[in-house]
Amino acid sequence: MRLSTAHDGPVAVVRLSGRLDGESARHLSDTIEDLLREGARSIEIDMSGVEYLSSAGIRVLAHKSEDLAALRGSLHVVTPSPEARATIEAAGLSAGLVREDTPTRISSGSGRFTHWGLPTIEARYGSYEVSRYSDDGVVCRLYGPAQSLLRGPADPTACRAVAFGARSFGIGIGAIGTRVEDATPRLGELIAAEGVVTYLPTEGTRTPDYMLSYANLPPKAVLASGLVWEGLFSDLMRFSTQPDSDQVPLTELAEVCVEMSGTEAVAIALVAEMKSLVGASLRRSPALIPANLAGDADVAQIREWLSFTPEPAYAGSTALIVGVVARRPTAPLAGHLRPLDRDGVLFGHLHAAVFPYLPVPQRTVMLPALIGRLFEESAPRDVLHLVYDDRGADAVGETGLLRGVCWMARITSVESVP
Repeated sequence: MRLSTAHDGPVAVVRLSGRLDGESARHLSDTIEDLLREGARSIEIDMSGVEYLSSAGIRVLAHKSEDLAALRGSLHVVTPSPEARATIEAAGLSAGLVREDTPTRISSGSGRFTHWGLPTIEARYGSYEVSRYSDDGVVCRLYGPAQSLLRGPADPTACRAVAFGARSFGIGIGAIGTRVEDATPRLGELIAAEGVVTYLPTEGTRTPDYMLSYANLPPKAVLASGLVWEGLFSDLMRFSTQPDSDQVPLTELAEVCVEMSGTEAVAIALVAEMKSLVGASLRRSPALIPANLAGDADVAQIREWLSFTPEPAYAGSTALIVGVVARRPTAPLAGHLRPLDRDGVLFGHLHAAVFPYLPVPQRTVMLPALIGRLFEESAPRDVLHLVYDDRGADAVGETGLLRGVCWMARITSVESVP
């Protein structure tokens, strides 16, 4: 079989000729997966030159059509040959799969274009489209000490059990459960969103654990420190890379979020296909840190308690990222945020739950449904506190994104939980 593709933004045309048998069906499946990774959401398959179509090819067409429909996209066969049409009709797929017109003509010089018809914000590395739904804001609640927990052992009396139901979000150092004495030996990086909590335990094999909501029973977690909010998001932002860029830096996306929110601090939750992630996670619970570690620890000692990504990691994954970003924050919020740029203007605290690759819809989609799909398809591979590393020649850099959807909520007030 001969296969060629033309791709422009969300539209792609795949041209096939020859025999679409078991071996070539695998190539077609891989090609469609690659197009999804590149942002295609409307795929046309020109089968005018197909001489033979086996059940293996039918299976790929049926499954990929379902995948695109789940992403609110589409896959259609256009101009099928008589041989291909007969097999598609015999399989009962003709009504939903075959489209009776010619393939879209894609000019080699047309470049990428936007899909949603909304005003587009063009930044240096990314293209952003923002839909505003309300002017409401949220209250951000702060738990635990503002300083790093590596400055001394976590105080069990300062830990608090928090329920994370629908429309609840949070990040921090914590563990699933309600009993402080049971949770403190397991404290690790935690992220909560829309009735789901996942964290990286600091005991055993360091395999992420997670808990979903069941009926009227929301998951609960013990927080040693963190940020929590609940409510509706006011803005939805779709983003993707510029044609000449291979990634959207997390700092640029954070800056756009703050700018578009019209306020100095914004809570965000996003699902994105990733270029890479740069972050850190606790190796041991901060409840076990010796009191003499603070102030006297060298790099080797710190690495006993913290794990860093030595280079950008998890290329080709999909991540759920939750957190708070702010421009020149003031107390008490400032103590819970870390610098996101060299100028000391942009600050943030962001955690990521990392999953195997799953294409992200580029049209309007409900966040609970998207998060639910992530956890239905697979378990999280890691949970990271995202960091910005600008140490010079040895710097790892920062997290880079390819495309995704981001929900934003203006932070109208901040409360410290006693």
